[in-house]
Amino acid sequence: MIKNLFWRKEEVSSKVEFILNILFTGIPLIFALFYTNISTILAYVGAITGFALIYVFPVMVHLKRMRLKIESPLLAEAIDKNEFEVEQGPDKSPQIALKDSFLARSNERIDFGEEQMRHAKSKDQLMSRYYWQCLFHSFIPLYGFLIVIFQFVPIGN
Repeated sequence: MIKNLFWRKEEVSSKVEFILNILFTGIPLIFALFYTNISTILAYVGAITGFALIYVFPVMVHLKRMRLKIESPLLAEAIDKNEFEVEQGPDKSPQIALKDSFLARSNERIDFGEEQMRHAKSKDQLMSRYYWQCLFHSFIPLYGFLIVIFQFVPIGN
């Protein structure tokens, strides 16, 4: 995965791959040799990772999805129905393209002029509701952060 992140289209040389393998096995080995209480590190790493996976990422995905439904309802519907294709752009960044069959069905159902006018009137209301949702959903990661903090605070003696 790390190789794909830094070397997307290039072939990685065996020398670079060997160095990456040494780093990925050497760093934990050094921690284990010089800091023998590795359970402390694992506890903090597990708590932070769990916090992100359980409390932060689901809220971010939900809010991003909600905003996409407001800003581009056609794209949101295409993603819901898996009617899109990912194409490689000229600058090596992927581009989302809607399938022609989906666009044809959408054009039959929706008169875009009326839909845009109706959408323009309610877009401010939807964005206002979205900002309120952002405010309310921000309490979920805050709750998770408090759980992480109080997990490591000794209570009592």
